Amino acid sequence: MYSDIVWFFNAAGFSLELTAAMAMFTWWVKRRDGFAVRLACFMGVIIAFSLAWQMLVPYIVWSLILRCLAFYLLCLWGLHLCLNLDWGQSLFYAVAGIALQHTVYCTARMIAMQFAKWDGSFHPDVLDIAYPAALVPVGLLAYLLFARPLKERTPYVAGSRFLFLTVGILLCVNVFSCLFDWYMADVTFPDAAYALFMMMRIVVCVFLLLMLREIVDRETAERNGEILQQLLHQQKSQLSSDKETINLINVKTHDLKKQLTMLGGRIPQEEIDDLKRLVDIYDSSVRTGNETLDILLANKSPLCEQKGIRFDRMIDGSQLSFMKPTDIYALFGNAIDNAIEAVLNIDEPSQRFIRMKVRTGHGMLVVHVSNPFMGELRFHDGLPQTTKADRRYHGFGMRSIRMIAEQYGGTVNVHTDGQDFMLNVVIPLPRQ
Repeated sequence: MYSDIVWFFNAAGFSLELTAAMAMFTWWVKRRDGFAVRLACFMGVIIAFSLAWQMLVPYIVWSLILRCLAFYLLCLWGLHLCLNLDWGQSLFYAVAGIALQHTVYCTARMIAMQFAKWDGSFHPDVLDIAYPAALVPVGLLAYLLFARPLKERTPYVAGSRFLFLTVGILLCVNVFSCLFDWYMADVTFPDAAYALFMMMRIVVCVFLLLMLREIVDRETAERNGEILQQLLHQQKSQLSSDKETINLINVKTHDLKKQLTMLGGRIPQEEIDDLKRLVDIYDSSVRTGNETLDILLANKSPLCEQKGIRFDRMIDGSQLSFMKPTDIYALFGNAIDNAIEAVLNIDEPSQRFIRMKVRTGHGMLVVHVSNPFMGELRFHDGLPQTTKADRRYHGFGMRSIRMIAEQYGGTVNVHTDGQDFMLNVVIPLPRQ
């Protein structure tokens, strides 16, 4: 019975380790319809292939190499079959899983060999127990170091030269590893030579895993940059549109006030006063000393009033002239939009308020925006993470604010006291 179990894991162990390694990278990925059936089909195929190969194919070096390649292709097919990934993304995770499996295997094998030679002689039965015992903690550590940082960061790897480079390196590692394992069956290598080769495999596979992470980081940065540029372009267009709208409203409200004055005595004074109060909403806008900021506030203030949000502000916009109008509009617009979105989640109407202060001091422009919030905020890289489900296309407001501040040599600081969210932007004023 024991020998049968050992034979089964010798035959199917490699495929099971590969599947587990790839699952470490993809357990959170959206699954295709009928996932359970698809997964059962894949596992049945790969285990049956493992057992059939062990029984039917002779143990020679080329069969070892072809066996590994066949398993890699099966895993690539399995990823595409079970998960909502295109072929490029499936290849990325297949390479990641293979590199992780190599790393875990070599590390666990070296640890197990130390136990198998505890008295100077080799004990195969001890190795059979020590290896799976070492496999679990080593696999967990590998997940924390290499797979977990890529969680919810699906790459778009079409045409990625880095990815094909990693595939080539991994195939070379596979060929040399198969050659080494085959020769190990007939030739006794010194312990130092064995450890050196295993360490080389670990180092190369770790290097590959770091390269894959670099691919994701680079693609994320490029995608974020493109989205930010699109966002700024949209806000530039919005600034022009809002400017035209506010100018038109100002003209119309001015004409309407004249007409209301001429209507005195023709309709009840009470109705005239009500109409004047409505007109004064746009005519009572705070003049900040900066036209772009005036346009933005003229657009956002009625929105806050409509949604029952108190908008308190003390703004000196006269010192903003060194900033581009589009940057002013984007920085303040994103800050106000984020605050509005946060306070709308508060059930108590009296707690829906936004405070904004813009002042200068010690050669610095200081922008402070605060608002209450509900829920729990998580921070990454100094900025709050979006609470929306799809993080790939949200959370760019804060990134845009930081990008604009850094463009002028400034900094952004975000913190909470458990009840209020506080944003501080500090930008050095240009020297006269």
